[in-house]
Amino acid sequence: MPHVLSTLGAAPHARPSLLLQALELPRACAEYGALLSTAGLLRLLPKGTGAPVVVLPGFAGDDLSTAALRTVLRGLGHHVVGWGLGRNVGPTSSTLAGVDRLVRGLVDRHGVPVALVGWSLGGVFARRLAAARPEEVRRVVTLGSPYRLDDPAKTRAQWLYNRFEHLHDAAHEVRVGGPASRPLRVASTSIYSYTDGVVPWGACREADTALAESVAVPGSHNGLGHNPLAMCVVADRLALPPGDHSRFAPPAALRHLFRVGGAPVNR
Repeated sequence: MPHVLSTLGAAPHARPSLLLQALELPRACAEYGALLSTAGLLRLLPKGTGAPVVVLPGFAGDDLSTAALRTVLRGLGHHVVGWGLGRNVGPTSSTLAGVDRLVRGLVDRHGVPVALVGWSLGGVFARRLAAARPEEVRRVVTLGSPYRLDDPAKTRAQWLYNRFEHLHDAAHEVRVGGPASRPLRVASTSIYSYTDGVVPWGACREADTALAESVAVPGSHNGLGHNPLAMCVVADRLALPPGDHSRFAPPAALRHLFRVGGAPVNR
């Protein structure tokens, strides 16, 4: 339950504990097992209308890592595409330009703004693009994305991130105060977990506004992309028609597994 999970995780902006990090793999595997066992129920989630949705992978991930999420969303009637840019090694110039090109192409082809779903660093990229070109983005949904990270050393993946730092575009590094960390002018939903073992959970959410909401689910960082509860939130949000900013309301039987909204985030 959320109030129990919040006592197991670290303080909002603290580095996750070594215990949570060590349990990332088994928890992510358990979440994938839960996905397989609930596949039939996921077909009952709210349906899409064929509007375009782009799914962006997390750091060190590629389109294979988001295949389960894209399969579920495609089965619900969304026009879903992966990013097609290979492995996410951070904010390189070619990656950022590729995301921009992909979204602009979909907008031109479909004639409507696209929805962006980003896992971890992919969500930071999604928010960056939505901040720069809100007219091209209908909604942003992030999964464990540390877009309000105040210190890179607080993540458990910094050592790996540093290995690719020489490839990164310094003008677009992930940092507080950048465009991804500020409130967006489009609807956004931040999905996070109190027991994230990779990034501080407080960096993955923001205070609720008319356009922004945060939803906590029990889970790991590496399992959020195939976590059935997270998928429930993603599907519900993507099914909303343009201009509908109603808040996420969990199914009555599962309400105790979610925490929606909450107190403003303090730095």
